[in-house]
Parts: sequence; C-alpha cells; structure tokens
Amino acid sequence: MHPDKSPGPDGFNPAFYQRFWEQCSDDIFSAASIWLERGYFPTSLNETNICLIPKCDNPTSMKDLRPISLCNVLYKMISKVLANRLKCCLDKCVSQEQSAFVEGRSILDNALIATEVIHALKRKTKGRRGELALKIDISKAYDKVDWGFLRGVMTKMGFTEVWIRWVMMCVSSVNYSVLMNSERVGPISPGRGLRQASGQEVNLVKLEVFISRNMSQAAKEDLSRILGVKLVLGTGIYLGLPSMVGRSKEIMIKSVLQEIPSYVMSIHWLAWERPACPKAHGGLGFRNFEAFNKAMVAKQVWNIVQNPSSLVARLIKARYFPRSSLFEAPLGYNPSFSWRSMWQARQILSLGCRWRIGSGVNIRVMHDPWLRGSANRWVPSPQPAGVYQLSVRDLLHENYKAWNIVKVRNLFSKDVAEKILETPLVSSVREDKVVWEEERNWCYSVKSGYKLAMRYIIGSDKYHVMGNWNGIWKAQAPHKARHLLWRLCRGCLPTRSRLLERRVECTLNCPVCDEEIEDELHIFFRCAVARDSWSAAGLSSVLHNATYQQTNAMDHIFAICSNESSDTVGRVAMLLWCIWHNRNDKLWNDNVQMPRQIGRHAFDAWNDWYSVHKLQSNNVCGTTEADLVRWEKPALDWVKCNFDVAFVSGSGRTSMGLCFRDNNGHFMAVISSIEGEAWALLLAMEEARYRGLDRVQFESDLKVLIEVIHMKRRGNSEF
Repeated sequence: MHPDKSPGPDGFNPAFYQRFWEQCSDDIFSAASIWLERGYFPTSLNETNICLIPKCDNPTSMKDLRPISLCNVLYKMISKVLANRLKCCLDKCVSQEQSAFVEGRSILDNALIATEVIHALKRKTKGRRGELALKIDISKAYDKVDWGFLRGVMTKMGFTEVWIRWVMMCVSSVNYSVLMNSERVGPISPGRGLRQASGQEVNLVKLEVFISRNMSQAAKEDLSRILGVKLVLGTGIYLGLPSMVGRSKEIMIKSVLQEIPSYVMSIHWLAWERPACPKAHGGLGFRNFEAFNKAMVAKQVWNIVQNPSSLVARLIKARYFPRSSLFEAPLGYNPSFSWRSMWQARQILSLGCRWRIGSGVNIRVMHDPWLRGSANRWVPSPQPAGVYQLSVRDLLHENYKAWNIVKVRNLFSKDVAEKILETPLVSSVREDKVVWEEERNWCYSVKSGYKLAMRYIIGSDKYHVMGNWNGIWKAQAPHKARHLLWRLCRGCLPTRSRLLERRVECTLNCPVCDEEIEDELHIFFRCAVARDSWSAAGLSSVLHNATYQQTNAMDHIFAICSNESSDTVGRVAMLLWCIWHNRNDKLWNDNVQMPRQIGRHAFDAWNDWYSVHKLQSNNVCGTTEADLVRWEKPALDWVKCNFDVAFVSGSGRTSMGLCFRDNNGHFMAVISSIEGEAWALLLAMEEARYRGLDRVQFESDLKVLIEVIHMKRRGNSEF
C-alpha cells in the first residue's frame, strides 16, 4: 500500500504501520489469527467512512456522486491476505469472457473483441438475415450482489466452509458512515453492497444497438424503437474506447488543431525529430509518439502470443491467420483498424523475441528465432537443403533432452554448430514458448519495447549531432542554465542574425554594445560586455582556453565541457544565462547592468544553487546509507544461505557463489560453481539437502528471481 493512502476512521494511514512494523507486526499477526479462528471481527475494525466525490460540476442526485470507501488499514491487511490467496485460483474460477480484475488478463481484450464484432457487422452488406450487436450496461452491478448469492456461488465452486466464513466476515461486518460537511452521518449497515435495491437494473442511458449494413434504414429504426434502444452507427464508446475507427480521422484531427491558438509571429526553431533524439545525440529526449504507440500496441500482441487460448486470441487467429503464426500473418483483406495496428506493431516483438526451448517440436530451425544472444537469434542462411524442414526437436537426442552433438556438427558449419551447442537446455522446461530478451524476467514491457523501437525502427542517424552533449547535461548548474547551453549549441536562440535567417526584419547590431552584428559568438564570447563579465566571474582563463582554434559557439561550449570540470561548466552555464538575461533586459526594458554586476550576480547565483544542491544530495545519500539491507541472523535451529552471481560480458561465462551460516553467523559451508543466479539457488537447495539441513532461509540480492519464486512477478526464463 502507498504510504499516503487516506486513513480510515481510526486515523492511521499505511505509513504509520510501515514505520513501526517491527514494533507492531507480532501483535497484528496474533490478533488477526485469533479473529479468523473465532470467526468474527471487533466492531470497530470494519468501520468505513464514505467520501462522496462529485462526477460533475452540479450534482443533483446520488448517481452524480462517486463513493470512495475509506477503510481502516488494519482491516485492509487482513482482506489483502485473503485476496492474495484467492488470486492464484481466480483464473480457473472466472470464465474467459470476464477479462477484467483477473491477473494475467486485460480489460482491453473485451474492447478488441467489440471492435472486431462491429467491424464484421459493418462489412456485412449481403444476405437476407441481418445481425446486430447490443451493448448493455448494468447500473451499479457490484453494489447489488446479494450476500446470500455470494455464499452460494463460493459453495458451488467448492470452497471450504472456513474460507467462505472468512470472506463473509469481511463483507458482512462492515458498517458505513458518510462524510458530510466534515461530519460523519450514520452508521449504515448494508445487506448487499452499498445500495438497498432489489435485483439489477439496466442503465438505459448507455444502452446502444448496432445493426449490420444489409438491413434497410427503416428496419433499423423500427427495431430500435421496439427495443427502446438508441441506434448507433459504430461510433459509440465501449470501455472508454471508440467501438469503431473508420475514415475521416484527418477531418477530426484538423478540427481539433483549429481550436489550438496559433500565433503568426511564432517560430519553430527545430523540427520535432531533432529534440525527440536522445540527449546524448543532441536532442531533449522527448517521447516519440509513433514509437511509443507501437510499443503499447505490441503489448496487446504479446498478450495474444502468450495466451493463445484466450477468447480474443482465438478470435483474431480465426479471422486473420487461421493456418499460420501471428508473426507470419498477412494483413488480409479489409482488416480492422485494431488488427492493422497490431500487424504493424508486431515488428517490435520480432526484433526482441526468441523461442524458449521446451520440447522443440514447435520451433523451426531456420524460420524461428531461438538462438541465445541479442546479436542474431536466427540460424544464418544459407544452410544445407535438408535443414530447412527440421524442427529443434530433430537436433536433440530421442531419449533425453540434450543436443545431438554429432548430428549438429554434421548439419551445420563450425561457427553455427558452436552457437547451437552453447544454447542451454533445461530438462524441467517442457513447453516451447516465446520470451522477450529485453527484460530480465523475459516478459514484454512497454518501456523496453519503446527503447527497442527507438533503437531499430524509428531512430535515424540523420537527426543526430555529434558532440559532447553529455557534458552539458552533467554540468552542475540549474536546469534553465543547462537548457540555455543546449539552445546555444543547436542554434535556437533568437539572436538578430538568426532572426534574419528566418526572414524577420530587424537591425543586426548587438543591442548591448551596438558595435557589431549580434550572433552567438559575439553576444557570449566576443562582446566587450561579455568578456568583462567573464573576468568579473573569475572565468577569464576558461574563456581563453575555449576560444583557441574554435570557429563557432557550439565548438566553444564542447571545448569547455571536455576540458573543464562539471562545476566549472556549471559556473559557465550560469554566467551565460546571466549574459543572455541582461541582453533581453536591455532590449525590452532598456535596463543596463555593468559587467562587474553581471559576473558577480552569476557567481553568487551559482554558489547559492550549489549549496542547496549539495545539501539535498547529502540528505539523499544519508537516507540511502540508513536504508542499506544488512545481514540478519536466522532464527534458532535455522541456517541461512546467501547466494549471488556475476556475469563477465562477452565471455559467455557466469560464476556463482553461495555460503551457509548458522544462527551465530558462523560459516558452515562455502561453494562456487559455473551457472546463473537461478542455478545458484538450485545448487544451494541441493547442497542444503545433501548436508541434511531442512530448515534453511535462502537469501539473494536479485529481486526479480525472488519475486518470480513467490509468484509476485511472472517470468518466462528457462531458469
């Protein structure tokens, strides 16, 4: 739970329990065990405040208010434990049609199914029989579930009486108080959810029907009138998304853009692709919307690949690639907008995916990526003709899971054969599965997909500018000063010479000295006022070194970043910001500062910022040191095993280490071997069993591995 979650009636938020967990954890565990064993909660435990949040500006009825339940954190702990136990079997209890609120499923599945259904109805233009899609919304469905019905469902599903009693304790012991004008009104003892209503009620406002195109308009209107349902043309909203995306998208975008105010005198200094580049290549690291959109759509493609038995996966496969895989599927005739988007986004997955070898039956040697390593996951061509029809299973021994070395060396060249034989095989893995190599848990994420898209699909070297850009962003200076350095190097400052290049009529003389043409070199490095300001700030030697054999302002800045410390670069950035600020103040307000004042102001401003920045850094470092995890001894009669792994990049070798310590911290055994972190845990368990240790706490610093073991995170790795 987030520490700052709203507290319940007792006033204790999660931060209180997290801060004092060592002092109160034993008492909470004992009390919760007693309550669950006896079968009832204290009256005050499940008291709940209801805060009413308006859905609109002027709410006139209860349906215009959103009730937010503020439960006691102590009750949330108990209910969360029960929910986590139930989570592991929800997938078996809930049908495939229910895609929300179940781990491993996505509510977008239903939205995609609705989109495909509407698209199919739109395509149906022939035939005597029409088809329709009816959208029904149940008003406050969860608030009207009867508790007797809930008990009956759990009994029918086979839950034990103890579990049913625990669940009913949570839902039946609650009483509500509504917060009105800072006062509690109540209590209210419910009998079903939040509302005392009988049965379920259809929300007529959200009721819609879409009818196929082979029916006449008169028939559609008659049917709509008989049903009492609004007739839509596929433009309705389902789960917050449009149920159909058709033509006229350009018209809609233009209508939105016309509402955005534009200024005739505005100047776009850089094309969008340039600031969208990474900071190390001269950009600002802005998110590329095309790449990010593809990365998000690729997440849905990944779900279809990982769950081929899901309802949406079976529908998409039956419609677009019934006799091939998703990665080989053609776009098809008259595809829907959602499939067209997924078809384009699958390119990201094809660049970062490979097959995890189980039985090897479903993996084709020459047509699927299955080799380890990000350089090349495919077996290179050309190869002997007979290889193209083989599966990976044909390269294994018949009786056990191991490479048939003789067969592999006979079929492939020496380099390819060694690459294949280096691919590990795990006997416990029996299912062939697609994994994502850009994440440590081998599962796709939008973040890693976006990085891969920027690296391979969208990224282009033509927008990259070579230079010491990292030196600018590492400068010890306020962000506004570093941003000024970047604008100076990219030619984005509105000096008079730059304005003239963009056909803005203006005088060319420097507004500060009125002697020479104003460009970046003059205003910051050659102007008499600027040079005196450098001297006043104590940076004249830096200016002298930077101007030696440099021809433009960008070279000056890069020379300073390369030759000076980050503190000195920060002082220079602050000085240039003050020089530019003085120039603008003179131009627009006719205020003039002496060079000594400019240099002194830059010096003082940088010192003040640096003092605060250093103080904040010390506070962060102090907090980090205080939060370091230290080794703690195990309980009496227990042994603790610590293990870790180290990987030598480029060598293909991984080394593992583990040690056993008793309750006094004494080393009982230390062992090392060559494998990965997961192999380290496996060998540690085998070593513990060999030594007759049956009560061992295994401790590792690899969070991903621990979360996968405890089923807090899903993983696809062989190990």
